[in-house]
Order: sequence, then C-alpha cells, then structure tokens
Amino acid sequence: MNKKFKGQGALEYLLLIGGAVLIAVIVIALLVGMGGQSRDQAAAQADKAGQALDVPQPSQIVSVSARYTDCNLDSGTLDGLVTLSWRPLGEGGSHALQIYDSSKNEITGLTGTYADGTAIVFNDLNPNQVTGLSITVPNINGTATTNKCGDSYYIYISTTKNNQTVTSQGYSFGWTDQ
Repeated sequence: MNKKFKGQGALEYLLLIGGAVLIAVIVIALLVGMGGQSRDQAAAQADKAGQALDVPQPSQIVSVSARYTDCNLDSGTLDGLVTLSWRPLGEGGSHALQIYDSSKNEITGLTGTYADGTAIVFNDLNPNQVTGLSITVPNINGTATTNKCGDSYYIYISTTKNNQTVTSQGYSFGWTDQ
C-alpha cells in the first residue's frame, strides 16, 4: 500500500509542476505580447510628437493699446499708435503681422519699433522681442475712403513653418484719445 501512495504523490507532484509551468508560459506570453503592443504604441506616439514639431502653432496676441491725439482734424492725416505684446507658440517658423480695418481691408504703410528701438519688419517679426512693440497706423482720422477713428481694427499674426501657415485669432481694438 505504501508504494501506491508514493506513486500517487509523485503523480500529483508532477501535475502540480506541469500546471505551474503552463501558467508561467501563459503569463510570459501575455507579457511579451503586451510589451510588443506598448513598443508599437510608443513608436506611434513618438511619430505623432515628431509631426507636431513640424506643424506651425498659431501665435497669441496678449495685449493691444491704441491711441491717437486728435480725431477732429479738418484736414491732413492723423496717425494712430498701437502698442502690442504677443507670444509665439511652438518653436521655429516665421511670423508676420497684419492689421485690418472694420471692412477687412489690410492697412498698409505700417511702421514701428521694438522696445529696444530697432525697426520692425512686419513680415518677419522677431520672436525674441514680444513686448512693447510700437506700431504707427497711418491716416486714422479718415475721409470717405480711408479709416476712421471710431472704426474697429483687427490684428493678426501669421506663423509659417514647413510651407504651412496658421493665423492667430484676431485681436479687435478701437482707438482711445490720449
């Protein structure tokens, strides 16, 4: 009888070891499969991040202050002074500033300086000088065909990178008397 119990114990022991090995193989297979999926997902995420770096991000206009000295001139022209702060989002690319009147006509003839006194190139803004831009907007006292002191104006900054252009949200402003 003793031999019978020994054989049964050995068989149970072998079945236990076999079950443990089978469970270990299943767990290892699951871990390897999940690890492969994680690597694939990580590679896809890295590709998306790389593409995001190649796409231009729209700049943000932080503040605008617009002033004029006297809008009741009977003759001649009156220039307005706009003080602007902005923030580029993302790295790289070129930035261009445009100002439009209430009829969506682009204002031309803008001149201006950065806070350090250097001249602004409006189709290539310096992303390292983002505060205290002083911009002169010509002829705001207006006639029937030009801009008016009471009109609304809109500033946009376009960002171009890798032959793609995005434009900031328009910042609306009006003139205040000094």
